Amino acid sequence: MIKTNCKGDVIMLSLSEWKDVLRNLSEEGEEVEIVWLESTDEYVLCHESELYEDGFKTEAEANARLEDIYKQLEESEEFKAYDNANYNRYEEMMKEAGHKEIDFL
Repeated sequence: MIKTNCKGDVIMLSLSEWKDVLRNLSEEGEEVEIVWLESTDEYVLCHESELYEDGFKTEAEANARLEDIYKQLEESEEFKAYDNANYNRYEEMMKEAGHKEIDFL
């Protein structure tokens, strides 16, 4: 899913491509992850083995990009479904850990 030009430079995903990513992840109840790749000495935005964007020198840089994506898409149906799925996942994890609903409201 990551695109490069003929020089090998990273081209970031478009917002419409990110909508597809968020829709797919929300259906799975999963989320975008920021991961350090030792082999390439960089941070990436991914989910499991699916690489979305790479080339980030710091975790803060990768996080800033992800937050920017979220901000730009926050009014979209795809982001709302993604955000809701993440909250539901968090809520389930808290319950499994023995917390009461009032603990995470």
